[in-house]
Amino acid sequence: MAIAGNNTWIPSNQIKLVDGELRFTTITQNKPRNVLERNVSEAARRLLAGETVTMEVRHEFMSQVREVLQNGRTDSVSSAA
Repeated sequence: MAIAGNNTWIPSNQIKLVDGELRFTTITQNKPRNVLERNVSEAARRLLAGETVTMEVRHEFMSQVREVLQNGRTDSVSSAA
């Protein structure tokens, strides 16, 4: 499996917020983008609500989610490109 993805199938994982840290709950797999949470703010909001979120695990998206979680503002970031 290619971890880089091709913008149709995106490297993703089910992720949960545990003790303030993002934890992968399954193995990383390429999934179609339409099954992923692609909005950074919504992903952060759902994680803070205790949900397990299937989302992209590439560096840019994960960094944006971590930043929103650190800042505590889930209304300030738009969806990923």
